Amino acid sequence: MGDLRLRRSDYTDADLSQWMERILSQEWERAFVFFKHEDEDPAKGPETAMRFQELIDSRARKIKTGRISKPR
Repeated sequence: MGDLRLRRSDYTDADLSQWMERILSQEWERAFVFFKHEDEDPAKGPETAMRFQELIDSRARKIKTGRISKPR
C-alpha cells in the first residue's frame, strides 16, 4: 500500500500523469494520494484530486479496451 502527499498547490496534467505512472509502477495493491488543501482561494486540492481520478479512469478504460497495455 502506498501513501502519498503531494504538497504543491498546482499540478499540470503532465505532472499528474507522471505521478500516475510512478504509482502504477509500484507493486502496491492500493495507493492513497492526498493533495495540498490549504486555505487558498479557491482551494485547488479537491479539483486536482478529481482531475487525477479522471486521468486514472481514462487510463483504466484504455487498458480495458486494449488501447494500451497494463503497467508492469
